[in-house]
Order: sequence, then C-alpha cells, then structure tokens
Amino acid sequence: KHIQKAPVDPILGTQLLYKADANPSKVDLGIGAARDDKGQPIVFSIVRQVEKELAADLSRNKEYLPIDGISTFVKSASKLLFGQNGKLLTENRVAAVQTLSGTGSLRIGMEFIKNYLGSPKLLVSKPTWGNHH
Repeated sequence: KHIQKAPVDPILGTQLLYKADANPSKVDLGIGAARDDKGQPIVFSIVRQVEKELAADLSRNKEYLPIDGISTFVKSASKLLFGQNGKLLTENRVAAVQTLSGTGSLRIGMEFIKNYLGSPKLLVSKPTWGNHH
C-alpha cells in the first residue's frame, strides 16, 4: 500500500491515447511496430521464413555466446555503422559488443561510461523511455 503507482510513461501514453481515439483514419506512429488493419503486429514473411530455416538447422546449438557477442556480427555491424574503411575503424578507435535489446545495450553502455569515463553529462530525448534515466 505504501508504493505509489508510477505515472504513465509519456511515450507509451501515446499508445493509450491512440487506443482511446475513435477516429477510423487514425495512424499509430507511437511505438514503431508495423501493424495490420486490425492493429495486430505484422511479422514479415521473410522473418517467418528465416525462423523456419533456423529451427530446421539441426547443426545450430543453444550454447552461450562469448561475452562480447558473435565477433563476425559485431565486426559487420561496426562496418555498417562507421563505414567499411571508416577512419575510426582503421585507427582502431572503436570498441563494440553485441547486447540483448535496446534497453540492455543502453544499460551496459551507460554503466561502462559511468565506471570508466567518470559520469559525463548524457543527453536523452524528451520525452524518453522511463528506463533511460
């Protein structure tokens, strides 16, 4: 009884407003998931195809990944972000890891910055997700 209910998240609150709006022409741009005409999330056919291929591949296992992720994925993602021959990559100034989810990656990144770079000032959008604070 002594724990107060948290206020509605400002971003998720847009989803509540969307659901409450009776306008048949409304468009949901709040959360970022593609949806069908009935408001259900769309799972693209290519995603379903790849899921089936992965499930059928008995050579795959469920072992834990290395602590920093799949190295080929991390290297490819870094090249995509910084450029195939980007200056930061060629100067070996990029450190990258694979993480679970956007929130998980933000948490790991912010903990790293706090512990190793002395808690510099960080900027976030307003509104932002409550767990970004």
